[in-house]
Amino acid sequence: MARGAIDYMLSCPRWTHRPERAAVIARDGGWQVDNWLVHVLPSVDDSSILALRGLPNAKVDVEVIVPPWAEIIVKNAVKSLFPDGVIYVNPIDSYVASRVLSAGIELGESRYTAAEDFVRRYNTAVGSIALTADFK
Repeated sequence: MARGAIDYMLSCPRWTHRPERAAVIARDGGWQVDNWLVHVLPSVDDSSILALRGLPNAKVDVEVIVPPWAEIIVKNAVKSLFPDGVIYVNPIDSYVASRVLSAGIELGESRYTAAEDFVRRYNTAVGSIALTADFK
């Protein structure tokens, strides 16, 4: 879902009208777009929290996407691991909703068209889920 939201956001004019198109580079656990790293934790346990130590703490903006129930746990862990750093922690539902909302507004799409466009991009990213919902 995070990758679909990134692709949808990158379809906006502020990204497409740049002299150089932003590249999405696959990274261990996520993607990097310019100086912005999106790291996805599909589950939260001791090993995934400890793996956060490998995140860069400088030169790039880091956003950790987590399951909705794990936001507070991971925020506290990030504060402990990076007391002087700025690493954003967002639940996947809020992350996707904010990207779809802002991209839809920028593209002048209704919320239904924006949701449909996002789902198409998500389906393309995962390659196996059929678009069956009727958003209209």
